[in-house]
Amino acid sequence: MNGYVIEFPAGLNDRGDTFEEAAKRELLEETGYSAGELIFLTKGPMSSGASGEILTVFLAKGIEFKGIGERDETEDIEVLKVPINGLDHRLSVLQSEGNYVDLKVLGLIELAKKHLYL
Repeated sequence: MNGYVIEFPAGLNDRGDTFEEAAKRELLEETGYSAGELIFLTKGPMSSGASGEILTVFLAKGIEFKGIGERDETEDIEVLKVPINGLDHRLSVLQSEGNYVDLKVLGLIELAKKHLYL
């Protein structure tokens, strides 16, 4: 790909952690933020028929910046902080600049919004 991919923090749960522990670890490693609370949103196959991976998704609330420390040196990550009410516009601008938006982002944002406004 010749552009960046806009995606949520993610990773494998290959250490025997609970899904919550793995989600908190990946959030901290990739963004430098710690979650005060995780709310389960959904889980399901990544690509039925092509992969056996199951995606488990959480909404992080009460986040606090702790600093980048243990990021994988092979990952080129830029953390984008965007207010929820400006997200659609920002994603459109990023796409017009030649970047890609992981399609999971679009659906999961809508699912997360339902929990934000409860």
